[in-house]
Amino acid sequence: MLVDSCLLVGDFNYVLWSWEKEGGNTFNSNQALNFQNFISICSLMDLGFSGDIFTWNNRRSGAHNIREGLDHQLASYSWVTLYPNAQVFHLDDLGSDPHPLLLNLDTSTPKAKRFFRFDARWISESEANSIISDAWNCESSGSTLFRVFSKLKACRHTLVALYKRRNTILSFI
Repeated sequence: MLVDSCLLVGDFNYVLWSWEKEGGNTFNSNQALNFQNFISICSLMDLGFSGDIFTWNNRRSGAHNIREGLDHQLASYSWVTLYPNAQVFHLDDLGSDPHPLLLNLDTSTPKAKRFFRFDARWISESEANSIISDAWNCESSGSTLFRVFSKLKACRHTLVALYKRRNTILSFI
């Protein structure tokens, strides 16, 4: 029997990728390959998630600690088209094994985001120059791309707040 729409969420007791495992025995790529083949044969898509990747922990300390991402959220293409805004959240460890999951099937369409456009005329204003300098000189951690994104975001938020206060018209799409 072929199932048109399906969703599989929970503890599969398998690690799909090496980055989903810390500590203990080495990553078993053969076991992972079998699970990856199952996903491919069934034409399933990973829904992704928000939260900690490690949903299981052996609760030991130090070098004896093992953490694994055993929970996966897989769906057929037809299910994803029925619930395009579905989200999976890996919740904080509440003492359960593994961590609890939350599936949000909210089908409401989020309002469209407006895109920020930098207005070159702002460069002539000392306050805007100061905002831009402060954002780019701020220390941040993470990958190079993440640091650039964080600085752009800080700059954008501060400029928008400044010009909203001044009732200046911003250029938005």
